[in-house]
Amino acid sequence: MPPRDPSERSVRMAVVARETSRGTQQEVIAGILGISQPEVSRLRKEARDDGWLGLPSFNIVEPDVWSRAENRFYSTEPLCAALSRRAGQPRPAAAPDHPAAHWP
Repeated sequence: MPPRDPSERSVRMAVVARETSRGTQQEVIAGILGISQPEVSRLRKEARDDGWLGLPSFNIVEPDVWSRAENRFYSTEPLCAALSRRAGQPRPAAAPDHPAAHWP
């Protein structure tokens, strides 16, 4: 069932657009988001109609929505923090050219 919160739908649409631009299959995207493949198809059409997905590239239309999608589905920070806690060690410093080097 699709989310009822319109902002949540926008976040999912942003993820569908990004993953589509990467060549990810709809079934895989559905698994990432916990939704059906037909819902991915509908979100993909909406993403195209709203300008998130252009041929052949992905376009960030709403930076705040993309930021939420990126933090929720693409951030490795929670994983790194959990692994550091489990190992009982502080998080290692990231290489200067890695995006994690700029995280707080």
